[in-house]
Amino acid sequence: MAPIPRRLFQPVTQHDFAHPAEKDLARILSFYRIRWVYEPTTFHLEFRDDGRPAEQITPDFYLPDHDLYIELTTMRQRLVTRKNRKIRRLRETFPSIHIKLLYRRDYDRLIGAYPAPDHIAEPELGPVLFDSEAIRARIRELALEISDSTLRFSGIANPDGPPRERQEPLHLIGIGSGARQVLSDLGQELDLLECCVTRDLLQLSRYGFGDGDDRVRFGGSLYVPVAGRDIVLVADIVSSGLSLVSVTEWLHRKGARSVRVCALLDREDARIIDTPLDYIGFKAPDEVLVGYGLSSYPQFSEQPYITSIHESIDA
Repeated sequence: MAPIPRRLFQPVTQHDFAHPAEKDLARILSFYRIRWVYEPTTFHLEFRDDGRPAEQITPDFYLPDHDLYIELTTMRQRLVTRKNRKIRRLRETFPSIHIKLLYRRDYDRLIGAYPAPDHIAEPELGPVLFDSEAIRARIRELALEISDSTLRFSGIANPDGPPRERQEPLHLIGIGSGARQVLSDLGQELDLLECCVTRDLLQLSRYGFGDGDDRVRFGGSLYVPVAGRDIVLVADIVSSGLSLVSVTEWLHRKGARSVRVCALLDREDARIIDTPLDYIGFKAPDEVLVGYGLSSYPQFSEQPYITSIHESIDA
């Protein structure tokens, strides 16, 4: 295997990618400060009688910090049978290798997630997926899970005597404006449980498709220093996991003692990097969701429940 560069990322312009989609993915990885190497390794899957390779695969990317290979195919789902077979053979032949195959639908979903959303001309809301009562109940359950696990995690719970006091309050950090509502409601529930918390909201710059090599920027300043603190990141929805990885690593570089993640909605099928979530509200369908403060289509953010949204058939 080729040596892995130690620099944070490689300039996209230094590579001659085989397909424009690979360049798009490289830009997105670089934007979120995720180190990648392009086609570093060829795996031989089958050999001829004379010892020459008969079948091989060269994954498009390797993410050294996550020990993960990524193979990207933009062919339609029905045309990827051969690629699926190669990935299956790779996993059988090299069981210690971790590889993620991104299909056309994954690429389309990933690309569509980053530019500012195009407003639907004639929006039509689907049925209610999570009503206000279910959301409130789940937020209360998440607060209890966080409170209980924080006592165990911090060594405050003392089975032989009264609980010890925390040295610092637990710090909640919402990721993006879409997390504002869940951050507020979760903080209130933790206050009712007498779990001392402080709160911040962190804004992330959006990815834009250009020719530059921009990197994600964290907007504003946190009101509370994070060095030495136990952090719970609060997200409205987690999909690819790329922004979550970027924020988590940034907090560790700033000296956070621990970082845990609470997501109201988990779109696990869209995950690229297997980012662990410590507290999950609901499993989310692969649809555009609105309501309960979610940032997509802010005209619907005030509704207390969560629904899907799509173009009206009559539009």
